[in-house]
Amino acid sequence: MSMTDRVKMLRQKSLDSKETLSSERAELLTAFYQLYTELTSEPIRRAKAFAYLLEHKHIEIYPGELIVGEKGPAPKHAPTFPELCCHTLTDLDILNSREKTSFHVEVATRTAYEQKIIPYWRGKSMREIILKEMTAEWHAAYQAGIFTEFMEQRSPGHTVLDDKIYRLGMLDFQAEINRRLAELDFLNDPEAYDKQEQLRAMHLTAGALIRFAGRYADLAAAQAEIEAAPQRRAELVKISKVCRRVPANAPTDFHEALQYYRFVHFGVTTELNTWDAFCPGKLDHHLLPFYHADEHDQAEELLQCFWIKFNNQPAPPKVGVTAAESGTYTDFAQINLGGLRSDGSDGVNEVTYLLLDVIEEMRLLQPSSSIQVSKKSPDRFLRRAAKIIRTGFGQPSIFNSDLIVQELVRMGKSIADARCGGSSGCVEVGAFGKEAYILTGYFNLPKVLELTLNNGIDPRNGERLGLETGDPRTFTSFEELFAAFERQLLHFIDIKVRGNNTIERLYARYMPAPFLSLLTDDCIARGRDYHAGGARYNTSYIQGVGIGTITDELSAIKKHIFEEKTLSMSALLEMLAADFVGFERERQMLMNRTPRFGNDDDDADDLMVRVFEAYYHAVDGRSNLRSGEYHINLLPTTCHIYFGSVTGASPEGRKAWTPLSEGVSPVQGADRHGPTAVLRSVAKMDHARTGGTLLNQKFAPHVLATEDGLDKLTQLVRTYFKLDGHHIQFNVVDAATLRAAQADPELHRNLIVRVAGYSDYFCDLSRILQDEIIDRTEHEGF
Repeated sequence: MSMTDRVKMLRQKSLDSKETLSSERAELLTAFYQLYTELTSEPIRRAKAFAYLLEHKHIEIYPGELIVGEKGPAPKHAPTFPELCCHTLTDLDILNSREKTSFHVEVATRTAYEQKIIPYWRGKSMREIILKEMTAEWHAAYQAGIFTEFMEQRSPGHTVLDDKIYRLGMLDFQAEINRRLAELDFLNDPEAYDKQEQLRAMHLTAGALIRFAGRYADLAAAQAEIEAAPQRRAELVKISKVCRRVPANAPTDFHEALQYYRFVHFGVTTELNTWDAFCPGKLDHHLLPFYHADEHDQAEELLQCFWIKFNNQPAPPKVGVTAAESGTYTDFAQINLGGLRSDGSDGVNEVTYLLLDVIEEMRLLQPSSSIQVSKKSPDRFLRRAAKIIRTGFGQPSIFNSDLIVQELVRMGKSIADARCGGSSGCVEVGAFGKEAYILTGYFNLPKVLELTLNNGIDPRNGERLGLETGDPRTFTSFEELFAAFERQLLHFIDIKVRGNNTIERLYARYMPAPFLSLLTDDCIARGRDYHAGGARYNTSYIQGVGIGTITDELSAIKKHIFEEKTLSMSALLEMLAADFVGFERERQMLMNRTPRFGNDDDDADDLMVRVFEAYYHAVDGRSNLRSGEYHINLLPTTCHIYFGSVTGASPEGRKAWTPLSEGVSPVQGADRHGPTAVLRSVAKMDHARTGGTLLNQKFAPHVLATEDGLDKLTQLVRTYFKLDGHHIQFNVVDAATLRAAQADPELHRNLIVRVAGYSDYFCDLSRILQDEIIDRTEHEGF
């Protein structure tokens, strides 16, 4: 089945709608806080604010819709979250006028900010509280681009739902809360009162979502009464019936299951700006009990309508450095397909293939899609996904399900919880429905080496940021240099973690999330908030960036200074300070006569492993404040662009302020021996000791044009996963097409590429990011 006329109309409306900044949520929240000043329990305050938002926000059922509920007052209208990060008038003007990924800001919205929102929230937002609490050394490292901090303008909540809402309605959640409230021991448990307040708050949010759905049920019924067309009248009657049933009760059919999730997604992303990743998880597993083959066409149309709802939800616009690290409308909801069941059996089923059809038919940026491939997955599944990949819009990405289980079990998850987990956002893993896994920010590995080469001083401004680890011109061996790098690395990780721990404490105190807690095991059982360690598992991730760049830097230093002595350290530092101006011959030598990561060359790859081990040991296993641990990821989103912009020239020949390598991919253009050599290099890293790594590959379209090309692609993936690689994704586009799009963007408005853990319209990307994608090695064969 292809798209129906209804779906074509709704899809086109989604594509045509302009991203707009909405002040509706911010105005309602401000009004609530001004009205209800007597509330002293923060969980209750947040729960009642949630209810107030759902009771007062504008709702509408648009012509032809089968799945209802928009996050903003209209499609593509993005709400803002002033309690987290209050935009200034300057921010609004920039968002409205910037050339790429702009948000339309209406005059009324700007006026509301100027007269109501900014005056109330000045000094009260989490961003202001966090930045006030950070130390001077944290601020210096943050401003220098050594790391970023996610929570300075969006809340924790990088999590994924499991199957509980397909078994339990909100009334069931409330019944469980009532049982827990009745069991509280106020005589012997000093936390009994706090647990009571948290449980009451969760109860309130469940009731609020039921009433919100009731508003849609009433609206659908009212529209049905005046609808002249019999088919649409019947559809509105069905929508009303569905919204009366869910989310109050568990779903009984396919339509109810999708609408229930839609209400829950709306609730989580309205309560707070979790920004990344909240999504249904293994949707094919969840929907299988509701699917009947004789209703295939109806199910497909409902899924297509469901897809459009994701595409109607742009990520809330950001400010400051975070806007530079991720300039995209994408909200990073990633739907997992395939993988394993809790008993270890293959999870691919008939709904999996239905969803793959929907992904190909809809060809939308959101939601992002991934397939989870295990050794038990049928080749037909991987090959079907490969057919979509070769159409060239970067979806689905591919994950090693067997390795994800290893990763999660190593972190302390049960085998069953690990099998039911998967990936989210870009490539990060977690136990779905049971884990609060918080991405705390990106970490600039090459910048730490730059500081090491300058004895702790940032050459951009001459300020001392790091430790005095010694003048590198006095080092007599590579080991001395690497030891100095490890000391600097540990120093800045210490600064980052101290800041993270303060931020965790602030969110637990000031910004509970009772609705998200309601949905996450074991928050009800513990009577504790998601932000305060209520989840069964609690992980903090720090995402390393630039491992390909730093590997090649170290390789150049090791070979040319300490082994062959073709250069002195003094000469190298002079070249870096000059950005290689006047030293082009030496630059070409460094670029072309250095062992480079990505070519299955142990001289380079062994250094990659050393950096990986240093980063791993600096981070992994540290305790966070939620009774969990820190672990590492290696991914950049687009932060390799920002980090490159604050990092000077580097020893492998990279010019100052240009992008770093992305993910665990080699430096752009440095891999010269084909895709298999890249996989062999990257697989020398122990991916099982991470929480996710991101590998990009780019193929010329003709390589995958034949059935033989598809076979080789599937074999390439299987080979990488046998080597215990975590993830791989593909751009199928040639550089000539990308350059043509740069020259004439209007003729290429629909050109989609894989950026990092997401796809985006090529013409919406910044010029520097466009160039970086063009510069990635384009493989002409296997």
